[in-house]
Amino acid sequence: MVKKKLIPAQIFMHAVCELSVIPVRLRPERESSLLSQLLFGEVCEIMEKKNKHWFKVRTSACQVTGWVQSNQITLIEESLFHKMASQSARTLEVCHPAFNEEGSRFIVMGSSLP
Repeated sequence: MVKKKLIPAQIFMHAVCELSVIPVRLRPERESSLLSQLLFGEVCEIMEKKNKHWFKVRTSACQVTGWVQSNQITLIEESLFHKMASQSARTLEVCHPAFNEEGSRFIVMGSSLP
């Protein structure tokens, strides 16, 4: 059996949800129970990495710890994490369109507006 290489905790980063909604799961499996969700604009701390597909995160909004797929979040610097975590602007419409140079997407009620 090959011993796994441990990654020092200090290199773990922060991330932001740039999709409409991302599931936060109990275990690093697609079929695992849903603990919470990250909404567009929400930030989280990356606590652990399991292979290249899963990150264990702690959400900044409600401090839930669970697993998200690594390709569904965008890594950000710590300074941007703190700035975004302290923002209070939220969407109040059930479903709101958001536009940028890459196109558009719909974001759900409660999403952060950076």
